[in-house]
Amino acid sequence: MKGKANNADILLGVCYCPPNQEEEVDNLFYKQLGNVSGSSALVLVSDFNLPDICWELNTAEKRKSRKFFECMEDNFLSQLVGEPTRGGTMLDLLFANRDGLVGDVVVGGRLGQNDHEIIEFSIFGEVRRSTSKTLALYFQRADFGLFRRLIQSIPWEAALKNKGVQESWACLKTEILRAQEQTVPVCRKGGNLISADEEKAEVLNAYFASVFSEETTCLQDNCPPGLVDGVREQNGPLIIQEEAVRELLTCLDIHKSMRPDRIHPRVMRELADELAKPLSIIYHQSWLTGEVPDDWKLANVTPIHKKGAKEDPGNYRPLSLTSVAGKIMEQFISSAITQNLQGWPGYQTQPAWV
Repeated sequence: MKGKANNADILLGVCYCPPNQEEEVDNLFYKQLGNVSGSSALVLVSDFNLPDICWELNTAEKRKSRKFFECMEDNFLSQLVGEPTRGGTMLDLLFANRDGLVGDVVVGGRLGQNDHEIIEFSIFGEVRRSTSKTLALYFQRADFGLFRRLIQSIPWEAALKNKGVQESWACLKTEILRAQEQTVPVCRKGGNLISADEEKAEVLNAYFASVFSEETTCLQDNCPPGLVDGVREQNGPLIIQEEAVRELLTCLDIHKSMRPDRIHPRVMRELADELAKPLSIIYHQSWLTGEVPDDWKLANVTPIHKKGAKEDPGNYRPLSLTSVAGKIMEQFISSAITQNLQGWPGYQTQPAWV
């Protein structure tokens, strides 16, 4: 049975397989299924009478059932019923060949004198997609040589002198973005972004607020251990060396996304030598005054689908992206706290407190 949703064909198959069906008939069914499994949207529902298949463990006892199970796998069909449909057995099954095609699966209730439970489900058509207005940096055509020269030409000690942390960061950010406009072209990302309405955002936000997710850093795992050790003199203020900042910048993962401050990790890594001095000045100011630039407090929170129905906000995890410059400052603060605690007798037995 064929239908349409948003100009896309949906093929719905309904059949019945008696318990003692001949193998020849089974083979004809498998052949026909193979012919239609390439459809853009295929839904198959049936009483297959194969109670020995354990869909939770993907195992089958009888040869007939194993052959059926292999056929479903070969045709990339996912089984969506998760509870018994007759007595304690799962005889009635529901398959789809695409994630998100079928949802709202409910087992329960009977029709007339039938002793099988009813399977209710929804078939979703194609989601309308809008053209993305998101701009991406086209690094393949970037002129990093000119980018470096533009940043090098600025006398940072004089430019940041007598400025507060917020003003110093604004000055550095402005110069980076101004040079970036001259040296790194932009392009629009592919039109794969679904236009989300305010209600979707509110639902996801409410769920994310109820759970805790540790923020990931864009520093690579191969960042030199102990790099920021020794940045503090005994009973003295934190000393953030320009070389330490440079080393941390070279450890950035260039494949991470752009941050709320519109500065990409790729840019900061490419310009590690040029940005080390102004950043070390700003970090030192921040440590002495306790002031943090507003940009470092912002985060882009993106919902990442984990598994299950995409309509359920509980099946998403929040990914929080914060300023790279702020994350590097966190490394220095963490190192200073660790060094301060190393002389504490309980530190060796309770390192998890840090």
